[in-house]
Amino acid sequence: MWVQAVPVYGLAAVLILVPGAAALRLMGVSWVWSVSLGPAASLGLETAALVVCWIFRVPWNPLTVLLLLLVTAALVWWAHRISAVKWPRAFSSPAIRFSRAEGAAAVVAIAVCYVRFAQIIRSPDAISQGIDAPFHVNLVRLILDNQEIGPFISAKLISSAQVYPPLWHGVAALIVQMTGASIPLASNALNGAVVAVAWPLSVLALTRCLTGARAAALIPAAFTTAAAYAFPWTPIQGQWSDVGALFPFTMSTSILPVVIPLVARMFGFLRESFLSRSMASIMLAATMAALAMSQPSGVAAAGAICGSLITALLVRRFVWELRARSPFVRHLRLLVVGLLFGVAFFTFWILARPTPVVGWGAFTDPWRAFAGALLNAPLNGPVPWVTALASLAGLIVALALRCWWFVAPYIGMLYIYLVGAASGNQVFRAFTIGAWWGDNERTAAMLPMFTVACVGLSAGAMAAWVGRQRSERSWNQPALAESTMTALVAVPILLGALVFPGERPHDPARATSFGVWATSPILTSDELTLLGRLDRFVPVGSVIANDPWDGSSMAYALTDRKVLFPHAYLGADPERVIVASSLHDAEPGSAVCRALGRLHAQYALDFGGHLIDPYRPEIVDFSGFQGLSESKSFQLLDSQGSARLYKIVGCNYH
Repeated sequence: MWVQAVPVYGLAAVLILVPGAAALRLMGVSWVWSVSLGPAASLGLETAALVVCWIFRVPWNPLTVLLLLLVTAALVWWAHRISAVKWPRAFSSPAIRFSRAEGAAAVVAIAVCYVRFAQIIRSPDAISQGIDAPFHVNLVRLILDNQEIGPFISAKLISSAQVYPPLWHGVAALIVQMTGASIPLASNALNGAVVAVAWPLSVLALTRCLTGARAAALIPAAFTTAAAYAFPWTPIQGQWSDVGALFPFTMSTSILPVVIPLVARMFGFLRESFLSRSMASIMLAATMAALAMSQPSGVAAAGAICGSLITALLVRRFVWELRARSPFVRHLRLLVVGLLFGVAFFTFWILARPTPVVGWGAFTDPWRAFAGALLNAPLNGPVPWVTALASLAGLIVALALRCWWFVAPYIGMLYIYLVGAASGNQVFRAFTIGAWWGDNERTAAMLPMFTVACVGLSAGAMAAWVGRQRSERSWNQPALAESTMTALVAVPILLGALVFPGERPHDPARATSFGVWATSPILTSDELTLLGRLDRFVPVGSVIANDPWDGSSMAYALTDRKVLFPHAYLGADPERVIVASSLHDAEPGSAVCRALGRLHAQYALDFGGHLIDPYRPEIVDFSGFQGLSESKSFQLLDSQGSARLYKIVGCNYH
């Protein structure tokens, strides 16, 4: 089955990597950095196409997107030719060779991440059992049906929705259109490209800025990309009725690592000029656009990175002024700049929060949270000791080398995580981590990029030390010393990532986060079988009344038959509220029949009281779906186990 899915997965990888890498090459960027920044640039280009289709009401389909990408590439090439002539120093990028170490690290990282991803989903078209999965796949179906895209399209899916970034859903829809694959298969292919192409390439770009193009540093870092459960594995594994699956968030966070070197290059922290400052600014703008259209919490994270680096820059400048015994006016000017920056950042942070309400609370004390974060074991997870010690050693090396451009964002992200994990003050939590809805899993997901880079830095430092300490008899070849040290660090990390992957006790096991079985929480095997026969009884264009808390909302994505509730959410539409609470009272002339008539709903799905979480208070909002089998207003059309499909015959609007 995996063999047949290779073209779909390959296309997803192409969409994530090739457009951006090609555009960067047209702008004169070296091969190594075109590939490293390719995922972020690709998502930036696809965001530009999305915005054009939204503003000018252009259909969202492969031909349109291809034409827009070609036009963008031509404009990029033309602009680069002109700017390179007028401002050669501002827009020229250095020629950096693509070394074998970088190529090997990229291949290794992509391979181990794909293997780990395959371990989790088990089947290329497996259905996610996370509570948010129906919303995401249904939004893909909506884009396919309407060939329309934009941040307000979710309002057509959920009546009370306002704005939702649709980049992940738009790219998934393109994969379906170009291959004819099912939505679950296309979604998994896109998620695979995100976690196994975008994530490793982006975090290796960050690592390379720390360590240089050294195999002893990059290969262990490549293995570590698959060894941290906090990201990318926890976000794509939904927690049933608690959170997830966080597909758009995973896309956003996967390209977040490149923000650090881009901002550091703009502010002059990095010695290596992998991009000119002008090019770094352009690339950062494209990345920020992609973050905003995939998951806005990524914009908040990027803002935190920028804020931490600007703070580090101001502190460094202030210390330099003190040591130079500069005039007081310079200190005053620096203080004014700092105050203005503080006001601007405070305003940004307030605006970056989607809601002032946080849905999750603290779960541990500050010291335990701090230790878990440093040891690559956030969220009270098991400690992977090889990775943890290597990461801790790398942080010490970064401090010793005064890599403030790396340490400052690390401190910022660590602080954000600690507030979520250990602070019980709800007002303070809402202000600090409101951009992540107060979710500790989202804040923890931003730590592994620092873990990967620290492992690479410590491995490179250890290999360099062994090389310096080798004796004439045993270590007469520097390459042998590096290879040995690389193996000593990389092999245990690989075993930890693929053979003994750490999972938190309250995580769903790999066997239950994806797939369908007799007691799966969202969609069971009986329910899936019934949906497979739905087209025999329900014509195209019909609308089905459903209880989203029993998983029946998946019917829209899997069968292209619209449902009243495509997400586990009641909404504010009064007619839907009446149906949810009073469907079993359907009879001619009743309020629920009038609501059903206005909604054009003629069928009903009842999955036998098999609820995602029977203890959630929201399920009382859908009490109208109880007892349908006992009412003469509903004619049984088909059943499989406890799952039933009815035709509503008790209303006279047909």
